[in-house]
Amino acid sequence: MDGESLLMNRKVGFWDKIVRNNMPNSNFILQDNLDNLRILIDNSNISAFASNLTINERIVPNRIAIEIKDKISKVDFYLIYHKNIDKKLLSLFDGNN
Repeated sequence: MDGESLLMNRKVGFWDKIVRNNMPNSNFILQDNLDNLRILIDNSNISAFASNLTINERIVPNRIAIEIKDKISKVDFYLIYHKNIDKKLLSLFDGNN
């Protein structure tokens, strides 16, 4: 993918550095407005990123989603909570739901 042009949200936080370091020859077309980004994704043939959380929002006709399986593209998040928290609340954070 390095060397390709890609549509990308300007506000991706730590992902910006990861993507730029690993794709130094790519041209990132940055968008501040998510609605405008969606319009561009829907109406162009330029590749774009999606996460496991946004993949269902980003599927459009004539597009194929390809999972990036490189270990650099996976980030683990942890929740630290008080031991007396209601166990029902914990189920909201279980990645298997």
